[in-house]
Amino acid sequence: MHMADLLRNMQVDVFVTLGVVTTVIGLLAFSRVAPDVVLLGGLILLMVIPIHMDGAWRLGVLSAPEALSGLSN
Repeated sequence: MHMADLLRNMQVDVFVTLGVVTTVIGLLAFSRVAPDVVLLGGLILLMVIPIHMDGAWRLGVLSAPEALSGLSN
């Protein structure tokens, strides 16, 4: 499978997630912002960024239960 075919088959939420993860890693490596603030900001961004998929808009890549379940023990 060629890279162009792979990119054509990806959904919008994949690109949004990769962008947020890249930004979070960059901020963790090159800024003086506290790590907990950066990680919480990335989580909130994944929950509230509007995404247009299947002809409709939806709010966030993750739902609130999905996002907050990662914080439990």
